Amino acid sequence: MGAINQSLKKPLRIGWMQISVLDSQTTEICEAYAFNQWNENFEPIGDALPYDGGCPRHSDCRSVIIPVNLDEPVPEKGSFEDWLCQFSKEEKENALGRLDYLRWQKGELSGAQLIQNKQQKLMDLYKQLFI
Repeated sequence: MGAINQSLKKPLRIGWMQISVLDSQTTEICEAYAFNQWNENFEPIGDALPYDGGCPRHSDCRSVIIPVNLDEPVPEKGSFEDWLCQFSKEEKENALGRLDYLRWQKGELSGAQLIQNKQQKLMDLYKQLFI
């Protein structure tokens, strides 16, 4: 119990990460920026490229900048669908909502469309938690 209490006292190191849809339509710029991280002041972390205004980086850009805990590992590059497949049916339904999950499973929604559907909800949650 003491270790848990100590970890709760440790402040989160919040930063930013670009999430890019990685498929055959991804531009070179968004592929290069995928999973790059910046600190709270948008300064590059490690070998990240300069923030340079963030997203959108070009017309029809499908990338987003999200808040992240800088103490957690950066995910490996792969498609959203690849990442999503690691979760159980119940976890996918809980995260996506039953209707979006069923539409994705039937091929009616792409990974990019799922992300777009959830982006506003994530930003609303971020604002509730951090602003």
